[in-house]
Amino acid sequence: MPQLVHRLAQISETAAGDGFTIAVRRACRPGTRLDRTTGACFSCPSGSFTEDASSEECVLCPPGAVAEKTGSSACRACAPGSLAVQEGSSTCTLCPAGTFLGFGGGSAAEMCAPCASGTFANGTGFEKCMRCPPGYYQPSQGSTACLPCPAASYQPKHKANTVSQCLRCPTGFFAPEEGSRECAACPAGFFVENPGQQICQPCPPGTYANGTGNSFCAKCPAGTFGEQTNATGLQAGCVACGLGHFSDALGATACETCPAGSFSPVTGATECEQVRVGPFPTTNTV
Repeated sequence: MPQLVHRLAQISETAAGDGFTIAVRRACRPGTRLDRTTGACFSCPSGSFTEDASSEECVLCPPGAVAEKTGSSACRACAPGSLAVQEGSSTCTLCPAGTFLGFGGGSAAEMCAPCASGTFANGTGFEKCMRCPPGYYQPSQGSTACLPCPAASYQPKHKANTVSQCLRCPTGFFAPEEGSRECAACPAGFFVENPGQQICQPCPPGTYANGTGNSFCAKCPAGTFGEQTNATGLQAGCVACGLGHFSDALGATACETCPAGSFSPVTGATECEQVRVGPFPTTNTV
């Protein structure tokens, strides 16, 4: 019968001739177990291991570690972001979305901690949560996504955790969509007078705005008028009044005709001159 000699399987066989017997010894490698009855070696099933030669029993992997294959000589600790709750596990379970686990060997479900406010985990198995990017915020814990700042506002920093950190766009700037990290300057010919606007307003006729980021439109000077909407400059948007016409106010959209008895001899007049009437010089006749 097979015997165990120094943890080795000893199998007796009868050699040919003279009735002598010899003992053939064979060791079971780590990752297998020895059957004392037959002397055979069997691979340990997944989730268990042996680290010594000719072990008679396979040992279950402890919580937090796994043996994914049969015939394992050691268990592998679960990587950060995953865990094994049960003894004898062959696979690690990933932490659910909205949570993280920053170290390896996790052995309890509560080790997957919820992401803090201002952070998120949009998938399973996170070692650490991601920060909300600029333009977004998240006030709750355990979130899988961040919330966009409303249109007409911006948020320039990472990890915002309240909507109050979304700032209104200043005058001269706008944000047409949600989730903006910065506001855009109004182009020439447009303006934003009040903070927190989604769109810029075009300069009305009689006004203009050159450059970008304007909070108001300048008025055409007296002696000129403007018919164009969103004029980008004085020369582009303001036209001098013609002969016989005048404009005495800022921001005029049309010039007035000089009243009867008056005239304007030049373009760009701000007032009309009175026509001089008599007395006319006389000539003596003989």
